[in-house]
Amino acid sequence: MTSPSSTPPGWYPDTERPGGERWWNGLAWTDDRRGGAASGFAAPTAPAATPAYPGYPAYPAYPSAPAASGEQVARRDIPTGTVWIWLVIFAPVVTVLPLFFFDWEGYLRDVIVQAAQDPQGVSPFAATPFEAGLLGFSVFQYVVAGLQVLFAWLDWRALKARGIVKPFHWAWSFFTFVVSNGVYVIGRGIVLRRQTGSGLGPVWAWIALTVASVIAGVVFAAYLMNFVFTVMVPYIEQYSTTL
Repeated sequence: MTSPSSTPPGWYPDTERPGGERWWNGLAWTDDRRGGAASGFAAPTAPAATPAYPGYPAYPAYPSAPAASGEQVARRDIPTGTVWIWLVIFAPVVTVLPLFFFDWEGYLRDVIVQAAQDPQGVSPFAATPFEAGLLGFSVFQYVVAGLQVLFAWLDWRALKARGIVKPFHWAWSFFTFVVSNGVYVIGRGIVLRRQTGSGLGPVWAWIALTVASVIAGVVFAAYLMNFVFTVMVPYIEQYSTTL
């Protein structure tokens, strides 16, 4: 190959403009061109292994064209974990705590006794000593659900501040009142996975917590049923004989 310094100045074929020429000043290419098409050519993406034309240096390579404007590139540099999404996931655990302080045995005893006395008029809320506790528990659940919506909004705002173009909208968290907070958690994970290549950690945590909650619910229901059949049924039979 001939070195650049040995190539005399002159017009040489322009590989960017088919049919055109570009001026070589003896040391480097200049911006002077003549002939050829001004546009519509494809820029080379890699330097040629050998000069296109013997006697002068190979034409310099140009970087590849940028991605199309509508194409989304994964932003793996954006952290997707926020304290708010973890609060959304674990907030329902708080609603379980009052269950351990509620006198379920006393509540069931009163309900079953009232059922034996008046089978037509009994209701789950008929045990008056426990009405306040049940009402307070229901109100507490709604308060925690409202906090989950607030945490979802703070999480959505934090993701936007970090550069996520369109995070999963926080308004989906209102499904917490009717179904579960999983609608927002799962939707958020899918959107972040598409934009950053990550973000499914909270989804797996929510799934694990949901499975654990189902298991705990089954165990608790089994305990209550065992209490009814082993303690309350004999108690009702004895109570009935004394009426």
